[in-house]
Amino acid sequence: MWIVNNFFTLMEQPSPFVIEACCHTSNVKNGYKAQQPRIKYNEEILAVKKDECPICLEDMDMGNLIARLPCLCIFHKSCIDEWFLRKNTCPCHPDD
Repeated sequence: MWIVNNFFTLMEQPSPFVIEACCHTSNVKNGYKAQQPRIKYNEEILAVKKDECPICLEDMDMGNLIARLPCLCIFHKSCIDEWFLRKNTCPCHPDD
């Protein structure tokens, strides 16, 4: 949760904590486009919060490329890209 709560601070003040961050646009179902900031999980992030991807239920491991949606949910980048090919909502917030 710390990484989610401090995401914008991390983006404003880059540090070794964030290895890679940029804005990625994915084409998804019905022409919807989602901006997904990408971050590589590293040891510092894992030390603060070890999490699992809500889609595949596998742990986020060091070096995994992850994506944060506007609702602040975090997924493996490949998992959310695949999800958006079928649905255009957050897997954790389908009614939003």
